[in-house]
Amino acid sequence: MPNDNVDRAIKRGTGQGKDGEQLDEITYEGYAPGGVAIMVETATDNRNRTGAEVRSIFTQNNATSLRVAAVSYMFHEKGRSPCRG
Repeated sequence: MPNDNVDRAIKRGTGQGKDGEQLDEITYEGYAPGGVAIMVETATDNRNRTGAEVRSIFTQNNATSLRVAAVSYMFHEKGRSPCRG
C-alpha cells in the first residue's frame, strides 16, 4: 500500500485535511415509562440523522423526548471516560 494512501487515511481519521470528519457530541434527554429520567450522550457526524434515530427509539419504547436541561439537573457526573477528552 502506498504511503500516500496511509497518510490520507490517518488524516481522515483524525479530522485533518479536506476529507476529515467533524464529530459533534449531543445529549438527548427524556423520560421512560414509569417516570425514569434518561440521558443519551452521542457522538455523530450527522446531527439530523442521529436526532431522528434517538426520537424513533424513544417513541418505539413509549418514552418521551424532551428539551435540553429537562432532566440533566438530576444527574451528577462522577467520572470522565478517557476517550471523551
